Amino acid sequence: PAYAISGNAGVAGATVSWSGTASGSVTADGSGNYTIPNLANGTYMITPTKSGYTFSPASSSETISNGNIGSVSFTGTQLQVATPTLSPVAGTYSSTQTVTVSDTNSSLTGFAMYYTTDGSLPTTGSTLYSGPITVATSETIKVFAVATGYSNSNLGSAAYVISVPATSRTINQVQFPKLYLEGFSGDVADVDSTGHLLTGSASGTDILH
Repeated sequence: PAYAISGNAGVAGATVSWSGTASGSVTADGSGNYTIPNLANGTYMITPTKSGYTFSPASSSETISNGNIGSVSFTGTQLQVATPTLSPVAGTYSSTQTVTVSDTNSSLTGFAMYYTTDGSLPTTGSTLYSGPITVATSETIKVFAVATGYSNSNLGSAAYVISVPATSRTINQVQFPKLYLEGFSGDVADVDSTGHLLTGSASGTDILH
């Protein structure tokens, strides 16, 4: 005779596997219900799995002895993508910063990160992170991560203040021309930018150059 083990996997679409006297797997329906048919007497380890979920209990050992077994159920809990981290950390900097965003779950299927730089909350319609972000002026970066089968991550955020110190400026000194006086006096006179005589003397017989 053949018997069955049935119950609820805890989440729709979970794969319910069994091993022991025999092995195989079925997929839970849209309500999480499953039935494992055509089992002979014996002991079976029932284990539900689905990407992005943990199950409690992780598995259940059931022994068939001339009868069906029902209500072998589990609780499925959806996992959350890890919160992205930003480097360098938030703070005040005296120069342009190159900010990188990383996540410990970056290898998950469908993984992606989205961010904003104006302080608004990012959505999947925001800028897709594909490489370091250049921060040349003060701004706040907010970012979150997604992955197939997982709930979205918490928000990662960092405020950067770019405070560039004032630089000293050297004013080029202008060398004004000198007037050379020809004549008996042999004087030299300085003039300003308008050509007015500043020093020295010039007699009526001196010639200015």
